[in-house]
Amino acid sequence: MRGVHLLYCLLYKIKDVNPFSSWFARCQTMQALLNGKKGLDVQFGLQILLLPDWRDGPPTRKQWWLWRDRYLYWLWGWTHLNRGTAGRIPNDTLWHELQAKFDTSDSAVTPV
Repeated sequence: MRGVHLLYCLLYKIKDVNPFSSWFARCQTMQALLNGKKGLDVQFGLQILLLPDWRDGPPTRKQWWLWRDRYLYWLWGWTHLNRGTAGRIPNDTLWHELQAKFDTSDSAVTPV
């Protein structure tokens, strides 16, 4: 619900098109937002974050790092959306903060 609300509120910040001129224009603008054409924070932050089910055993290093990267991208986008800020990976202070926080908490796991 929160993601839908954020997506709708972002329509008011789009300056180069008039998303409220028609339902079609509104849908096109939302699709552009979700596809990352207006910033990657929306694309990553509104993705569905899947949590791994590792009941069959621990993940491989590759599986762990793939999930970690997806999680970091999602967290970066979701945080920017909820703060009402924007940033660009990799030159973004929030991105560096999240990477540093995540890297110190899982320093026992190293990539292959």
